[in-house]
Amino acid sequence: MSGSYTLRCGTAYVMSHPEKVAAYISIGQCTFLCGGDILSCEDAVYRAEMKGDDTAEMRRALKLVQK
Repeated sequence: MSGSYTLRCGTAYVMSHPEKVAAYISIGQCTFLCGGDILSCEDAVYRAEMKGDDTAEMRRALKLVQK
């Protein structure tokens, strides 16, 4: 669990070592400023794939965002 400044450090740790973290609770206004858009796009692709939707165009757009 983290809050304030430590939430940025905690989030970076979780993103770098997900295999070492069972759960993470972050309390604050922001968690991952630089990669929030990319994470949102990745989540949208994942959810579309789970529903069986064609994600070819979404994946092409995601590659552009990731550059």
